[in-house]
Amino acid sequence: MKNGMPLSRLMGLQSVIVAIVPLILVAALLWLLVIPGIRDEVGVRHQVLASSISGRITTYLQGAEHELLALADYIVSRGTQPQSYWSNLLDTHVGEGDIYEAMYIATSSGSVTAVGLPLKRRSRRIDLIGLDLSRRPFFREAKSNHNITWSETFLSTISERLAVALAIPIEEKVLIAEIAIDRLSDFISFMPGKADFLIMITDDRGKVISDSAHAFGGQSLDPNQVPIMHKGLTEELGTKNFQLGHAQYICTVVTVDKFGWKVLVAQRSQEAFRQVTATLWMVGTGILLALALAVAASWFLARSFSRYFRRFVRQAQAISSGDYDQPWPESGITEFARFRGHLQNMAAAIQTREKELFANEAKYHSVVSNAPVIIAQFDSDGIITLFEGQGLFLLGMQAGAVEGRSWFDLHRENDDLCENARKAIAGKEIKFASQIGKRFFDIHFTPIHQENGPRSVLCVGVDITARVKADKALQENVYLLKESQKTARLGHYTLDKATGSWESSEVLDDILGIGASFPKTMAGWMSIIHPEDREMVVSHLSDDDMPENQLFNQEFRIIRQTDQAERWVHGHSRLESIAQGTRSRVIGIIQDITEKKQLEGQLLQAQKMDAIGQLAGGVAHDFNNMLGVIIGYVELIKAGEPEDTAMMQNIMQIEHAAIRSRDITRQLLAFSRKQIIVPELADLNHLIEDTVKTLTRLIGENIHLLYIPQKELWKIKVDPAQMNQILVNLAVNARDAMPNGGKMTIETGNVHLDEAYCRLNVEAIPGPYVQLAVSDSGSGIEKDAMSHIFEPFFTTKSIGEGTGLGLATVYGIAKQNGGFINVYSEPGEGTTFKVYFPRVEEDEVGLKEVVKEPMPESVSGTVLLVEDDEMVRKVSASMLKKLGYTVMLAETPSIALSICQDMNEQIDLLMTDVVMPEMSGKELSDRVKKVRPNMKVLFMSGYTSNVIVHHGVLEEGVQFAQKPFSLRELGEKVRDAISVG
Repeated sequence: MKNGMPLSRLMGLQSVIVAIVPLILVAALLWLLVIPGIRDEVGVRHQVLASSISGRITTYLQGAEHELLALADYIVSRGTQPQSYWSNLLDTHVGEGDIYEAMYIATSSGSVTAVGLPLKRRSRRIDLIGLDLSRRPFFREAKSNHNITWSETFLSTISERLAVALAIPIEEKVLIAEIAIDRLSDFISFMPGKADFLIMITDDRGKVISDSAHAFGGQSLDPNQVPIMHKGLTEELGTKNFQLGHAQYICTVVTVDKFGWKVLVAQRSQEAFRQVTATLWMVGTGILLALALAVAASWFLARSFSRYFRRFVRQAQAISSGDYDQPWPESGITEFARFRGHLQNMAAAIQTREKELFANEAKYHSVVSNAPVIIAQFDSDGIITLFEGQGLFLLGMQAGAVEGRSWFDLHRENDDLCENARKAIAGKEIKFASQIGKRFFDIHFTPIHQENGPRSVLCVGVDITARVKADKALQENVYLLKESQKTARLGHYTLDKATGSWESSEVLDDILGIGASFPKTMAGWMSIIHPEDREMVVSHLSDDDMPENQLFNQEFRIIRQTDQAERWVHGHSRLESIAQGTRSRVIGIIQDITEKKQLEGQLLQAQKMDAIGQLAGGVAHDFNNMLGVIIGYVELIKAGEPEDTAMMQNIMQIEHAAIRSRDITRQLLAFSRKQIIVPELADLNHLIEDTVKTLTRLIGENIHLLYIPQKELWKIKVDPAQMNQILVNLAVNARDAMPNGGKMTIETGNVHLDEAYCRLNVEAIPGPYVQLAVSDSGSGIEKDAMSHIFEPFFTTKSIGEGTGLGLATVYGIAKQNGGFINVYSEPGEGTTFKVYFPRVEEDEVGLKEVVKEPMPESVSGTVLLVEDDEMVRKVSASMLKKLGYTVMLAETPSIALSICQDMNEQIDLLMTDVVMPEMSGKELSDRVKKVRPNMKVLFMSGYTSNVIVHHGVLEEGVQFAQKPFSLRELGEKVRDAISVG
C-alpha cells in the first residue's frame, strides 16, 4: 500500500478546497442561473413581442377570410344574377382598397365573370373580365380539394403592392380576393420600444414582407448574409445569436399560425446583456480576494493538528499486530483524550470478539454439516473458494471436491445459477429458486464488497425439494378441481348460518352470473333463487333444527344475475359444526343442468312426436283402405249415372268428402313420415322462386312478402312437391297470424352446425345444412302452445277454421328428408320457422331430366290383382274392368303364385298390395319373376314400407300407386306400369 499525503498538507489542501468551493459555486450559479435567467427574460420579451405581431397578422388575415366566407354564403343564397349585379356587390366589399386590392368571381374553368375594384381602379375592370385563372396554383388547389385556399405572396398587378390571394369554392364558381399585406408594417410601427429592436416578417418562401428598418422589403434573405434569419424561416429557434455587419444580435422567431409566415424579433446583445457584464466584473474581483485569505488561514491550522494524529497512528499499528499492551499517548485536548479512551475500549472489544468468533465458528461448522443447506463462496472470476453443507451429500458431492473449480463450469447446464451469479458478481443481491440435479433449492446470492467493488459472492442454498413436490401436487389438484368444475359446470360454496354470509367458487359465480360487488348475504342468495323455488331452498338453509350432516339434494331454478336468464341447477349440501358446535355452516355444490333439462325436454318431445307418428301412420293405413273403397265405388257410380240428376249431386258430395279425407290422411302420412316421396337434387332458391307468385295470391295483398335468397346456395335432395307443401303451410300459418296485414320474409342460407349447437338440439347432427327461414310480424305463439304446435290436429284457431295439420306436415316432411325444424317466437313479436335440410355433395352434371314416353292409346291387357282386404279387392277389380282390363283375383300371395305357375294364360301385370299376410308384395314379386320374368309389377299401399322404399324414398324402377286412388289415377298407373321398357 502506498504512503499517503502528510496530514498537514492534506488539511491545508482541504481548507483551500473548502474555501474555493463556495466561491466556485457562486460563480457557477451566476453563470448557470443568473445569465440564463436574463437570457430567458430577453427571450420571453422577444417572444411576447413576436407573438403579439403574429397574433395581429393572424387576426387580420382570418378576419378577411371570415368576411369572404360570409360573402360566399350570400352569393349562394342569391342564386343566378346578372354580371353587373355581382361586380357591384364586389365593389362594395372592396371599398377603398384598404384591405382588399380586388375581388373576382370565376367559373369552374377559371374564367373571371365578375370583378370588384376600388373606385380609383375600376377603369381596369374591362381588362380583367374573362381573365383565365385556371393555371394559378391556388385556383387549381381550391377546385380539386373543394377547400378554402391561400396563395403564396405576390406583387399585385393592380396596386403594385404585396398581396396574397384567398380562393373559396362556391358550387360551380370560385370567389377570389386579393388581400393587401403592406398593412403589416402598421403592426410593427405601433409596437412599443420598436426602436431598440430589428423586427422582420417573412412569408413561407423566405421573402421579407415587412421590416422595421425598411431595408429588406420584398427581398429573399441571403443565407450567407443572415444565416440565422434564413434558418428561422424553416424552424422555431427559440432565442439564438447571430451577427449582422459588425453587430452581434440575439433573436427569436415565431411562426404565424396557419400561414407558415415567420416573425423575427432581434436586439443587439450589448444592449440585452449590459446588466450581466457589470455583475460579472464585481463578483470576479470578490472571489479572488476571498480565495487568497482562505489559503493563508488553512495552512497554519493544518500544521497544528498533524502532530497529535501521528501518535495515534503508531498506537493503531500496535493493535493491528496484536500488541494490546502498548502505552497510550497523552493529550491536553479534550477531543483527543476522548479519542484515546474510545480506542482503548475498541482494543478490549476486539479481544473479546476474537474469543467469541472462535466459539461461533465451531458452532457454525456443526450446524452446516448437519443442515440440508449449501454454503458456497466464489470470487469475481467465478472460482469457488468455499463449498460445504449437508446439501453436498444430497447432491452426491464430497466436501472439498469442488473448491478451486469454476462456478460456471460446475453449473454450465443451469442457466439460472450462471446468469444470477453474474448479476451477483456485478453487485446485485439475488434471491431465487432453482433445480440442481434432482433437488430444488432456495438460493440467496450476497455480494461481499471490498475496496475495489464486489470481489466475491456468498451463496446460501436451502433444500426445498419436499416443499416443491408438495406444492406441485397441490397445484395439480387445484387445477384439476377447477377444470373439472368448469367442465361439469359445477361450483361449490359455504354458508355461515349465524351471519348469513357465504363464499363461492369462480365457477359458481359464473353459473349464478354474479361479480365481486354482489352482496353475498342471505338476501342476496334469495334474490338469485327463482320465486317459485325460493321457499323450498331457503327453508333448508334457515332450518335451525336441521340435524348435522343432513343432505340436501334438489333440482331448482335460479335467475342468472347478468342476463336475468332462468337456469336449472342441481344442489347438494350438508350442515356441519364449527368450533365444537358453537357455530354451524352449510357446505355444498351446485351444478348447472339447464342444457340437460333442455335435452330431456327435447327428447321427450321427440319421443312423443314419434309415438304420435306411429299412431297416425297406422290409422292412415287402415283409413286409406276404406277411403279407397268409397272413392272407387263413387267413380263406378259416376261412370253410369247422368251428371244432371239429384243422385249425381249427392254422389259428388260423397266424393268431395272422401277426397278431403284422403288429403287429411296424406298429411298424416307426411307427419308420420309414411308418405312415399321421389326426391331429386334441387336448388332451394329455384323451388321457392317457382312458388312465390302462388304464395303472394295465397296470403293476400295486405301482407308484404319479402324474399331474400343467398347466392351460391348449396344443393339439397328433396321432393319438389313436398317443398311446395312446406312453403304453402308456413305461408298460411303466417297469414293467419297477421289478420290485419304485416310482413312475411322468406330467407335461404348456408349454415354449418357445430357440436355445441347439436348438443342442445337432439334432432340435429353436426355438419353443413341449407336453411329455409320463414318469418312473420304477427301475434307470435304463447309459451304454453310452443310444445304442441307440431302435433297433428293441435290448433289455436276456432272450430272449423283449421285442421291443425299444417305445421305437423312441415315437421314430418323435414324429418323424412333428413332435416329438422326449429321455431323462435315471442307473444306480440312475431314468429320465425327455420327448416334445415342436409347439404348434398352429389355432382349436378350426373343428373338428367327424366322424360316419360307417351302413353299408349289402347287400353288392354290382363291384370292379376292381389289384395287381402275383400272390399278393396272388389272395388279395385271393378275399376280395372271399367278401364277395359281383364282381371284375375287372388286374395293371398300363395293363390297368386299358384295362378302364375299353373295357368298358361298371358298375364301382363301383377298388381299387388305391399303389406299382406304370408309374405309381402315385394317377396311375391320376386318369386313370380322367377316363373314369369317378363311380367310387369305395380305395387299399391296406403303408406310406406321398407319392402319397396328406404326411409320413405321409392326404390329406382319400382311402379307404385298410392291408396286411395281415383279411376283416372288408377288408369294412368296401370298404363305406365304395363308400358315400361
